[in-house]
Amino acid sequence: MSLNPEKMSQKPEKTTQKQETNHQKERDDPQLDDVIWKAAIAAIIIGLLVTVYLVLETKKESYSALYLNPESYENYIEGDTVRFTYGVQSYETKRTLYSIQVFLGERQVGVKEFSLEPNQKTEDEISFQIGPEQMFPEKVLVNMAANNQEYSVHYWLKGRK
Repeated sequence: MSLNPEKMSQKPEKTTQKQETNHQKERDDPQLDDVIWKAAIAAIIIGLLVTVYLVLETKKESYSALYLNPESYENYIEGDTVRFTYGVQSYETKRTLYSIQVFLGERQVGVKEFSLEPNQKTEDEISFQIGPEQMFPEKVLVNMAANNQEYSVHYWLKGRK
C-alpha cells in the first residue's frame, strides 16, 4: 500500500478552508459585533464613572478652623477680667463634636463641648477672673479637639493698663 502525497495534502486544505469559513461567519455576525461594541462602551463608561467618584470622594478634606476674633481681646487688661471671643468653623464632612479647653498659663480656666454640622460656624465669648498676684507675661491658650485632631490658638497677656 502506497500513500499518495498529493491526496494527503489536499484533505487538510479542505478542512482548513471550512474552519476559516466558520470563523469568518462568526466574525461577520453583525448582531454579535453590535453586542460586543455596546458592552465595551458600557464597561468604559462605568469604569470612568467609578474612577471619577473615587477621585472626588478621596479629595474631600475634612478639617475645622479655630480662631480668635482679633478685635475681642487686648494684651493689656483693665481690672481683673480677661475677656475674648474665639470661633470655630466646621469644614468636616459630617456632624462633629468639639471639645474646647481654655488655659491661662498652666491653669485651666474654661471647658466647653458642642457639635457643629458641616460648614456651620460658631463664636463664643470667654471671660474669667485673674487675681492681683497674676504674673505677666502669661499665655492665654485655647485648645480644641475634634475627630482625633487637635487645634490651638493663643495670645499673650502682657500686663495691666
